[in-house]
Amino acid sequence: MGRKLLSEVEPTKAANARPRPKGASAPTNAITPHGVATLAGIPLTLAQRTVLKSFWGEPLDADELAMFRTLTGNERAKPNPGGTREAWVCAGRRGGKTTRIAAPCAVAAALDTSLRVGLAPGERLRILTIAPTIEHTRQDFHAIKGLLAVLGIPHTARDGDLEIELSGAPVLFQSAVATALGPRSGTAGFVVIDEAALLPTTPEAVGYDKDVIASVKPALATTGGRLLVLSSPWAQAGEHYRLTVKERGKATARRVSFWGPTWIWNPSLTEAMTHELEEDLRRWQREYAALAGATEDSYFAPTDIDAVVDTGVRERPPVPGQRYAAGLDVAFRRDRTVLTIGHREYRAQLSAPPLDVIVVDLIRVWKPTPGVPLDFDKLMAEVAAIVHRYRDPKVGRDAFASDAVLSALKQRGIASAELSMAPASQALRFDMLAQRIATSRFRLVDEPIAIEELKGLRVKLHAGGRIEIAAPNRSGAHDDCADSIALMVELAAKLPAGGDIRCEPARFVWNGAESGAVGEPQWTQRVIWEDGSERWVACAPPQDTPDWHRYVATMAAQGLSTPEIERWREAQRRAVLRVLNVDIDLGGRADNSNDGETNRGETAEQKALREFVAGLKRTGTG
Repeated sequence: MGRKLLSEVEPTKAANARPRPKGASAPTNAITPHGVATLAGIPLTLAQRTVLKSFWGEPLDADELAMFRTLTGNERAKPNPGGTREAWVCAGRRGGKTTRIAAPCAVAAALDTSLRVGLAPGERLRILTIAPTIEHTRQDFHAIKGLLAVLGIPHTARDGDLEIELSGAPVLFQSAVATALGPRSGTAGFVVIDEAALLPTTPEAVGYDKDVIASVKPALATTGGRLLVLSSPWAQAGEHYRLTVKERGKATARRVSFWGPTWIWNPSLTEAMTHELEEDLRRWQREYAALAGATEDSYFAPTDIDAVVDTGVRERPPVPGQRYAAGLDVAFRRDRTVLTIGHREYRAQLSAPPLDVIVVDLIRVWKPTPGVPLDFDKLMAEVAAIVHRYRDPKVGRDAFASDAVLSALKQRGIASAELSMAPASQALRFDMLAQRIATSRFRLVDEPIAIEELKGLRVKLHAGGRIEIAAPNRSGAHDDCADSIALMVELAAKLPAGGDIRCEPARFVWNGAESGAVGEPQWTQRVIWEDGSERWVACAPPQDTPDWHRYVATMAAQGLSTPEIERWREAQRRAVLRVLNVDIDLGGRADNSNDGETNRGETAEQKALREFVAGLKRTGTG
């Protein structure tokens, strides 16, 4: 026996239904969002099921009631037996907002014949989905279209207009951006406002969140239809933030608000997994922990900037054989022109693989003189002279005066590339820089102007998910150095790593069953000869990397060693014994070393370290 289609479900009689009272809205149809999801075979989590059932007034079991209280932030909360007119949802990313909550609700409302009572001849009941951007509206449209197809409900979809019309029923699904006024007119049986946190929160903006919400409520007034407002968090502003965070727990007969991080809505993504998906704490809090960000905040922590400054180093001279990248921010009047030059290198570290570091070699700032016209030709000649010193690296530049800067650099034999300064591109560029600063993979020269700018840099969250990274909004504040550094970092990240060592990875050969890596990674070291020429010669891998341990084991298996290996062995042994609080005599022998038995009174840490030493000896590296 096949699955019964929703179009065949017999609704309860509602021909003479009275208008629903203000506040509670008891369902008059046997079709509910939970039923829609169940018939479609959509797996629901406990949180998703709780929202669907409580929104439509279905009874909750004990687990669902406990989840209802968790999501609403009220230990004594009870769902309204008749459901609610409005549901506001704040959920972390990948929580199923669109496919598990919005789409089933929209389809259930479309099949609720009681909402069609009172329609004028020729009038259609509209199910609206509104979002800040066309990309979001398309997602809503395709989620509803796919659900109707799975359920076997006859319909006609007009993808170009983002409209779906039910066959044989006066129901029209419409998806529109929040700035479109047309879809808000007429009669609606259900409205979804998706990603509401991204709507503008300033009254003068087109698509102001309060205006959007207020404009759809009259369309629901005569049908008693419901309003579903959902989003992942964005900034600490706007109606979505106010009702899902600031006034969470204050449920009324008309409205209920739900809030929860990703791992509550979607337990298949644990909190630990979300940290792996997003390493940046600020973005993780917003994207997965469902914590709205400040509308404006410092982009870098001042202590993080201090930690990457090489105190006293104002400039690093060019190194033969090193490849460089440059970032240039040119100004003509009030702003400053800034040139940043840097490179990428490997830096060995103890007990870990080498760090992939971008190093700033030079920051040169040209300040305009008030009342004195800029000598552009002289400025570009000075820029070119510095770039030539560093072996003519490619210069990343912004679009300001693009033709003039491009021509001036080209005349002086310097290649350049115009890099986008659009907010999205800037956000990605500074995100790369921020990650390197946070993980000690960036080194900065001691340039006070640049340090001050980086510490003062602000991140501002705007409507539509736009991120602006700029100088603080005060007189005399600049971000030219920060922009120049970020441009350089984008280019330097694509350079082959230099430094004292480099690695040529093993070659991968594709040959059917014989496919695989060929050979071992080859580490080489730069050597400068007396005549100034440069050569790369084979060398041992950086200490305490996996390649280093393989190298030591291979040498031990052949009965070979080097002074470098012996020094490393001695340093490792002394470090371990020092932690174990073991006295070392002049001959290097420990008084109470014991590889086979547990010493009385030793701690778990001491035991683990002792076993580590024994393991080194067994593998020939101790």
